[in-house]
Amino acid sequence: MTPAETAGGVGRVRLALAALLVYVATRLVSTAFIAQSVPRQVPFEQWTGPKVTFLDMSVLWDGSWYRHIVENGYPDQLPLDAVGNVAQNAWAFYPLFPELVGRLMGLTGADFRLAATLVSLVAGAGAAVLMVHLFARYAPAPVALAAMTVWAVQPAAPTLQIAYTEALAMLILVGLLTSLIDRRWGAVAVLAVLLGLTRPIAVPVAAVVGVVVLREVLAWWRERPGRPAHTLVEPVAALAVTGLSAVLWPTFVGLRTGRSDAYSETMSSWRAGHEIVPLRPWIDNTAVLLFADSARPRLYAALAVGLLVAFLIAAAVGPWAYRLPMELRLWMLAYPAYLAVVLDVGTSLIRYAIPLFPVALVIIGGGLRRIPRWWPALAALLIVAFLWGQWHWTMGLLVFEPPSGYPP
Repeated sequence: MTPAETAGGVGRVRLALAALLVYVATRLVSTAFIAQSVPRQVPFEQWTGPKVTFLDMSVLWDGSWYRHIVENGYPDQLPLDAVGNVAQNAWAFYPLFPELVGRLMGLTGADFRLAATLVSLVAGAGAAVLMVHLFARYAPAPVALAAMTVWAVQPAAPTLQIAYTEALAMLILVGLLTSLIDRRWGAVAVLAVLLGLTRPIAVPVAAVVGVVVLREVLAWWRERPGRPAHTLVEPVAALAVTGLSAVLWPTFVGLRTGRSDAYSETMSSWRAGHEIVPLRPWIDNTAVLLFADSARPRLYAALAVGLLVAFLIAAAVGPWAYRLPMELRLWMLAYPAYLAVVLDVGTSLIRYAIPLFPVALVIIGGGLRRIPRWWPALAALLIVAFLWGQWHWTMGLLVFEPPSGYPP
């Protein structure tokens, strides 16, 4: 090993340690917010004990579904409601996270609440380290560290340490995009399968991989016969596996329940009218949630959605993303486009923004050709604003007030 390689290795270790320290600090802040929310949470038989404890906060909302999966497994038959529609059930929740939690429970004897918290904490820490190293390829290390911090304190950040899949999905996603940038096709394929068993975001990943592989094919076409055709085997195979990973869980659900539409019908049970409608709910729901008291709620909702679309496009293709590689810029477009098609806009949109992590580097100026001197002030301002939002998110969305409420 050369001195330069040794110095580079030491630098990576130091950066990883710095990332861990900063990430632990952000989790301590979130822990304090969750602790403050405990007295506000009333006991709820399905989720908490007779007296709410700190760990009970980790199994509210979706966390209770993952606990149900670990304790009872998935149903053999789809439950139906009074009018014959598929009712909400465990098949909507992907298996890798509860599998890891269940194994940790078996090894340590910990209960679900603690085991789920530990899995999320470890996965989130790993994602933070990978993210800082990825950002540091394109921006100075302090900027990379600040961008990760902005991501780690966003309003929905408490989900990175409770019984939710965000932390595990982020670990896999950052590793997958890093592998894609490095053209490590075997790792891309393996991580795509794991992601396809963790969260329903493999479709936009497949789109990004597809564009990258298309560029590889076009490059081969221009360079032939100097570049042999067998060099395309790995990227094309990785794309095929990534595409299959997007349908892996829905296919398994269909085979297990005997209904080919089992997964889609299960997901529809969480939608208004038991129907997944692309695009339109973005206007309809925004009008209700934000502009119900205005004179023209749909007009204002359309303007708000239009501004969000313009911001995301500008963030991905404008000069603010100059330093970012194509793969990250593609992700910043593909993931929101996917959400627009499959998501009914609601309060959970705040949480769904967690995988859009490259935006953190862009909004502090880290993607500009010349990084501005004022980036530390902007990063600090965003961190303070996000912490304020995180406190309100924890008290207003994580806390459940029976009989119903807005989900986190």
